[in-house]
Amino acid sequence: MHRKKIGIILIAIILLAAFLRFFWLDRIPNAVSGDELTYIFTAKSMFLSGSDITHTWSPLSIFAFRYPPGEVQAELPYFLLLPTVGAFPFSLLAARIPYAILSLGIVVLLYLIGKKLFGEYTGLLAGFVAAINPWLIYMGRTTYESVPSTFFYFLSLYILLTAQGNAILWSIPSLSLAFYAYIGTKLVFVPFIIVTLFYMYFFVHKKKYGKQYLVVCIAMLCMVILLLTTLRGGNSSSRMGEVFLPTDQSIASGVNQIRSITMANPFTALFDNKIIFYFRILVTKTIQILSAPYLFLEGDLFFSILRHGFFYIIDSIFMLIGFYYLFKKNIPRALFLIALIGISMLPQIFHRGMNNFSNHITLLFPCMIFIIAFGITESVAKIKNTYFQKIAYIGIAMLYSISTLQFCYIYFFQHPLQGYFDFHVRILSKYLSLAEKNHTPVKIFSSSPPDAFKKYIFYTDSLNKNSITHIRNAFATRSYSVETITFLPCEALLTSVDETSTMIVDSGCKNKFDKETYLSISQLSDAGTRYKIFQDSLCSKYPLRFYPQGITTDDFLVEQMSEQKFCETYISISE
Repeated sequence: MHRKKIGIILIAIILLAAFLRFFWLDRIPNAVSGDELTYIFTAKSMFLSGSDITHTWSPLSIFAFRYPPGEVQAELPYFLLLPTVGAFPFSLLAARIPYAILSLGIVVLLYLIGKKLFGEYTGLLAGFVAAINPWLIYMGRTTYESVPSTFFYFLSLYILLTAQGNAILWSIPSLSLAFYAYIGTKLVFVPFIIVTLFYMYFFVHKKKYGKQYLVVCIAMLCMVILLLTTLRGGNSSSRMGEVFLPTDQSIASGVNQIRSITMANPFTALFDNKIIFYFRILVTKTIQILSAPYLFLEGDLFFSILRHGFFYIIDSIFMLIGFYYLFKKNIPRALFLIALIGISMLPQIFHRGMNNFSNHITLLFPCMIFIIAFGITESVAKIKNTYFQKIAYIGIAMLYSISTLQFCYIYFFQHPLQGYFDFHVRILSKYLSLAEKNHTPVKIFSSSPPDAFKKYIFYTDSLNKNSITHIRNAFATRSYSVETITFLPCEALLTSVDETSTMIVDSGCKNKFDKETYLSISQLSDAGTRYKIFQDSLCSKYPLRFYPQGITTDDFLVEQMSEQKFCETYISISE
């Protein structure tokens, strides 16, 4: 294929990927989760004060695995968010731009790696499949750790695949960033390095550059030893308790339960023991991850796209073809990719939870994309006539276009109405900001006052140089208030009710506030009440509905709404 034509196709793929990641990024997803906000909030505090909100933690200490108080998250994301979240006002767009850019970078990396491993055609197809892949689109529009983790792991793979001589050492900073990008993928770090360096040394560079590969291996092992030493010394909070080991109490309990319903026989110790029980669970979790319904049809609660998997159904056909031709044409390369797929599942296989959690297997999806792209290439290559090959590519492109349009329809027009990431708290925050402008005292009774308070600060862009001391004191004293707004626990309903304030009660509060007349903030999915608003003086003067309806994407620009538009759209009257 002519180089100019290749360049045009590659640019088209990048533009397609950019569109799918940046289009309506300021409004969909329409809220942030608590995990995302942890990074966003701390990054802003770092920019303003050089520390976290508690002012007891030094940012550089995180590279020695010392985390902000109460936070055990990945180390790198705080710094990735600094350029946008720190320098600009809080917004959904500012929080997501760095990750959308990295997600776009993943598409380019998969093209480059696919080209090196399989050739130009497969590289372009890998870039195309990555550009429209549901998982990569979905995650690329969030602020979750899997995006930088995937980017830096595959950047490291590309460097190791192409670099020669001392240039191989450039993989050290890239691998270091991959290690710091996500706690979940720390478990794959050593296996990834061993398998990758083994393949590069023996099959790519034919036993050359051994000293450079050794330096890379030693440098990365030193980083792992530093982590283990820190954890062993008790100098850092840890999530080691989430690792599923044979010593887990559930293993002994499971074995005892099975033995209690088994008749006495000489084979009990042989067939019902901790090792067998543990191994069976690991195999079960592996099968769950690789099951076709999970990958192609259903996804999981974290992915949260109704009626859709991480891949398109058409991907399953080319994946099977790709696996077949991988082993037929190049067994070492096939085994290398199979090893990477196996390694990518380790964080989920060895996690204590039994339910699938797709963020743990984030490195699996790019590996599968290579196989899908190779399957497409080999399928078309079997057609000897060049004209019919072009027809085949057009037909495949049309099938993928239809699949992508269906995914976009679900993602952009159905997913936002499901209320993920606590969208109702964003609505609450807008109501409170309007009340504050009117100097109306408001008390919010919540099942989690710190979380509601932090999200209010984010959505109202209230963390700045003038307010940081007050907000820091609010978290230190657990007295969550700003101006006329006060966040209280549910239990305070028994002692803090008054007739002069607007009272907002979380539906999670068991205690009830005895008044029949109230307004409500409802779920968009089923109009279920999330907050009851008593003694309102803000929205009662407008014609309100019984539940939100006719929501459009423009209505997700909540902070820009006028008071009347906001009330009439999101605040409901009780029946």
